[in-house]
Amino acid sequence: MAPAAVMAGSHADDQQHSAAHSVHSGSTSGGILRKASVGQAVSSKRPQGYSAKPAGVASPGSHPAHAGLRNVVMQPHEVRETLQQKQLLKVEMQRIFLYYSTLSNAGPPDGINPQKWFRLCHDTGCVATNRHYARGTPSHEWRPAANGLLPKADADAVFAEAAAETGAKATNNLNFDGFMVACRRLAKQMHPALAASPNDALHRLLCEHVLPKALRATEDLLLVDAHDEACEELFTKYRKGLTMLFNGYSPPGPGGRARVGEMQLPQFQRAMADFKIVPCLLSNAECNQVYHAARLDAGQPPLAHFQNCLVRAAHVAFSRHPYSANGNRPQQKLFDLLDRLSVPDPISLKHHLERLGMKVAPSSRSNTPPSVRPMTPKYPEVTLDDEEGLDRALKQIFAAYSTAGRMDLSKFVKLCVDTKVAHRIEFTRGQVEQTFHEASRDMFLSFDEWCDALLLLGQSRFPHDNQSDALRNLLSGYLLPLADRRLSVA
Repeated sequence: MAPAAVMAGSHADDQQHSAAHSVHSGSTSGGILRKASVGQAVSSKRPQGYSAKPAGVASPGSHPAHAGLRNVVMQPHEVRETLQQKQLLKVEMQRIFLYYSTLSNAGPPDGINPQKWFRLCHDTGCVATNRHYARGTPSHEWRPAANGLLPKADADAVFAEAAAETGAKATNNLNFDGFMVACRRLAKQMHPALAASPNDALHRLLCEHVLPKALRATEDLLLVDAHDEACEELFTKYRKGLTMLFNGYSPPGPGGRARVGEMQLPQFQRAMADFKIVPCLLSNAECNQVYHAARLDAGQPPLAHFQNCLVRAAHVAFSRHPYSANGNRPQQKLFDLLDRLSVPDPISLKHHLERLGMKVAPSSRSNTPPSVRPMTPKYPEVTLDDEEGLDRALKQIFAAYSTAGRMDLSKFVKLCVDTKVAHRIEFTRGQVEQTFHEASRDMFLSFDEWCDALLLLGQSRFPHDNQSDALRNLLSGYLLPLADRRLSVA
């Protein structure tokens, strides 16, 4: 199956679905939160009587590390009004996803694993426990109780089916799209009489269980415009110090010189702890949720993701007492955070990083990091929406790395090395070879098999993205701009 056909089919939108279903279907194309002023659009639609106080904001005089991350239970009229507003419903589901995906350090670094999924089902009253059955009843004999609760085995089966449907079976870790698929499948299990009407079943599940009872992260994480123009100007002004800080904590690339990988959660937590942002301004849980809230904006370059984290961290940290009394604007909050990180003063930042035992790479002196420097394309630019041009470019790339219409393992590895897909830490040669063996049948790849291998390669290289986004990242960021081509192939 050609990659262009996969991407064309994955971005088809169904305009006839309800608001509850559109939370899932609308998030597959592009980022979860748009660059528009999401906070203004949502705050203007808050139902009357809704508690606008974020759950994670501490009371005056309290320590931020002790600030609770749970929200008050929503009242029935608040639940009904939330279900009628598409954007507000999406924000609430993202808050629930963030809380449970960052619930503990067990399992994958982000997303919802089977343990976190069971915790969500238990908190919302969807799954039965041993207290709902007679004493001594074996767990394998548990059946749906008279009150509609599901046994744990059924909840686990729902998670497994959602993981298989969204391509997360290997990682056993659901992203936000997979989480919404699991909710739809759970609704069918909870309300079998509404199986013919999935939207009604999901609406009832959200109304009776998820929205009233689920715990959620503070709304400050999502009701903030991470792409504010004033903040972008501030990042441009202090690009040198920001790049130095990013390069100091991001994973090293090949040879230990250029930083090409995204800053992972442990590195971000270390940066916040080294500069006393945690625990003086943020708790560890809030730092974790800030990082994963920024990941909801899909398709970001590594440095842009780091900037997204800083904007959200500044908004949460400086929106509580005593800083909230000043009524600071987003730009002022961000500047206060950057000042504590020594970003405006690159010389002091360099000395601070060296005292922490870090070697500041020469590349960090440049105003633009290597990972985001504009490159002069070697070949004519091809847009992913142009199916004919994309197929022609892929055939030219395949011809350059194949012999007599067949690509062997060595050429496949060379392609991954030339295009920077292979990485010493993030995606090793062994993983590249494993992808080749999964797609090949006789130690060689035809063009169609190579296209299937690209789907596997994208999913393995970008495990946190769905299949379509992973393929788009692979093609636009690696193969098309960097791979050699045989232009004589039509």
